[in-house]
Amino acid sequence: MLRVRGDAELAVAASAGGPEDGQRERATSTSKQQQLQQLVRLFAAASLLDKQQVLVSLLDACRPTDLQFLQTELARRTIQGVDFISKLPVELAFQILGLLDLCSLGRASQVCKRWNTNADASAVWETALETLVHGSSPSFSASSQIRSQSQGWIAKPDWAKHACKAVCLRDRTWRLYRPIRSERYVHGGKVLAMRIRDGLLVSGSYDRTCSVWNAKDNRTNTFETHAISCVDIYPSQGIVATGSFIRDVKIWDALTGACLQSHSLHLNAVMSLCMDDTFVYSGGSDCMLVAWNWRQESYAGSFTGHHGKISGVCVPAKVPIFTGIPSAGGPGNASSPPLPSAPTLDDDLLFSSSYDRQLRVWNKRTFKSLAAVQFDEPILCMDVTRGVVAVGMYGSVAVLTYSAATIQGVITVSLSPMKCLDSRHEQLFGRGIHHVALNDKYLAVNGQTLSIWRIKPLVHLQKLMEREFQHHQGSLAMDRDRVVFGDGLGRLQVFDFSLGPPNASPLECLEPM
Repeated sequence: MLRVRGDAELAVAASAGGPEDGQRERATSTSKQQQLQQLVRLFAAASLLDKQQVLVSLLDACRPTDLQFLQTELARRTIQGVDFISKLPVELAFQILGLLDLCSLGRASQVCKRWNTNADASAVWETALETLVHGSSPSFSASSQIRSQSQGWIAKPDWAKHACKAVCLRDRTWRLYRPIRSERYVHGGKVLAMRIRDGLLVSGSYDRTCSVWNAKDNRTNTFETHAISCVDIYPSQGIVATGSFIRDVKIWDALTGACLQSHSLHLNAVMSLCMDDTFVYSGGSDCMLVAWNWRQESYAGSFTGHHGKISGVCVPAKVPIFTGIPSAGGPGNASSPPLPSAPTLDDDLLFSSSYDRQLRVWNKRTFKSLAAVQFDEPILCMDVTRGVVAVGMYGSVAVLTYSAATIQGVITVSLSPMKCLDSRHEQLFGRGIHHVALNDKYLAVNGQTLSIWRIKPLVHLQKLMEREFQHHQGSLAMDRDRVVFGDGLGRLQVFDFSLGPPNASPLECLEPM
């Protein structure tokens, strides 16, 4: 046993080598590492062409197992990606994150602590909110202007985040849920004209009555007028403008029903009108488009260019900067009133449509035509909201986008067709389009059915009702929370989306738009 043990010890000692062998191996390993580091430095300093040649030579020298390892390592590094957000300046990181949809922004905030800090910044959520509401990202100067106009909510750090959730909840409600439907009997004849502004609905009928319904407190005021063909309301002054088939345009006190002003500048029936803070614009069957200064009670001028009866006159609806912003009590309480729109070039624009197949854009201050679009059919109806125009013809609806700019002090307008809904939608439109109505995100079309469409992208969401015989023509109006249809029996059918889905929470709406 002693001999065997001695031989084993000698064998182990021979295989392990002496101290000099271990030192030689360590020196060799160190020399190889230094050589590899030197090669890496040479490779990093080489030109792009030299690097490509070296890599091709290395790949040619690799065995299959080496190539498999290289493929695995490349896949791992590709999945890991590059943390560009942490390497960029904070302002650029805010701009990039603000362009994401809310679902992607929520995922970005879970990447790491640095990303969470950037994604939770107020500037990011303000940009995301502006994109949700208006469909475009504001510049930093615009964001600062928005913040200066909304100081009442800036004190709450996450106010913009809660506003985004409220907007998404509204979008989900319009897309997926049926509205609450109610009926109001306010007229004894066919409802011919309607308009909603700031929660006030004004309607006119053949029965020579005009009705003003306050959706906030559910009060209605009705007064005697003439046979109304078109109507509009200016809520802040409490006045109503009406046009009639006997070529009169009158302005009324919405509370007392007293006639304040009247003019008969048209030679035939007044077909459409709208009003702003100074003028009433009316278009008639006489092809005239007239501006009346209701503050000074005087004729202001005419817009010359149409050669057919005027079917629609609109000023762009003012969209609040932010909507659905929670009050100080938190997101679960009632929303505070939306902020007023900042002054834009849209305030100087007037849109008109005619049976001469033209859609025209005018400068309200100079009475000059800025742009015109020629269609293949007479235009029967039209509506305008910020950046979007919808026109209805006999068998189709055209949706266009517009943009205004100032070049050397002169306002220019460009119109671009977005999409046309035509005979392929015959089951919805039937043999004609009677009315179209827009709010900031949705389009209502009264054809064979009363249908709701999302504007961007233009897709059909749902049918509110099938048109019956007595629903023929009638009238249509729309604001950000409601669609109202006036039929041939004098009824106002209200489709209310403001209540939203039952037991819904804004937190459920963080999904791609």
